[in-house]
Amino acid sequence: MVDGFLFGSRQGFCEHFASAFTVLARAAGMPARVVVGFQGGEFNPNGGFWLIRSSDAHAWSEVWLAGRWQRVDPTALVAPQRSADGIEQTLPAAAPAMPLLGGRPPLWLRWATQQWQAANFGWQRWVVGYDAERQLSLFRQLGLDGVSVRAVLLLLVGGMLLVMLPLVWWLLWRRQPAQTPQQQAWQHLLRRLQRAGIPALESDTASQLQAKAQGLAAEEGHQLEALLQLWQRWQYAPQPPVDAARQWRQLLRRFRPRRPR
Repeated sequence: MVDGFLFGSRQGFCEHFASAFTVLARAAGMPARVVVGFQGGEFNPNGGFWLIRSSDAHAWSEVWLAGRWQRVDPTALVAPQRSADGIEQTLPAAAPAMPLLGGRPPLWLRWATQQWQAANFGWQRWVVGYDAERQLSLFRQLGLDGVSVRAVLLLLVGGMLLVMLPLVWWLLWRRQPAQTPQQQAWQHLLRRLQRAGIPALESDTASQLQAKAQGLAAEEGHQLEALLQLWQRWQYAPQPPVDAARQWRQLLRRFRPRRPR
């Protein structure tokens, strides 16, 4: 690889320059080695931290001179902008159709990226890496040295429940579909039959309800039959009776079934 770089392409990245310089230094009789690390970075003003990317990785050489290892960066001698500005500025500009693949991104994208990085840094710091030492430090800052962690956690959980329970109830209530007048009428009839000891189910048809209510008195059986006939016309007829709701309420008001003997 070093031969091809020195006598062939003469183009490459920092590791090509560092390895080639190290080989030449050793050939000249000087102890030398390749060192890899990072150089540069981007300061995030929103989170107050430095972001080091893999693109900030760098390689250089060290030679043993005057009794100590001294740094020599051959890349900085050949391409100073690589060390000063980073690899983004050394890559060729991208085509107009792909503006995000070369050079620095637009200002709006850099701003959005910094916001996301700050949020991710806060998550890693205060959630993923929030250990007991950080908890005690936060309690001391808030003047809660004498309060146990368990008490604070119970207080936080209780506060979250007070906030979340009304929200959950509201969401569940909103998801329940509104019942039609016919469905409400059917529910009233089922409850009245159930109070009379008849095992009426919501999935029962009109004929099934009438079969279950055979033990009712004759008058109550006729009232139930009239109710079921009216409800079927109200629910399924192409043109239901105009005053079906009023007639249903009148019939249901008189229908007081007693437990069959």
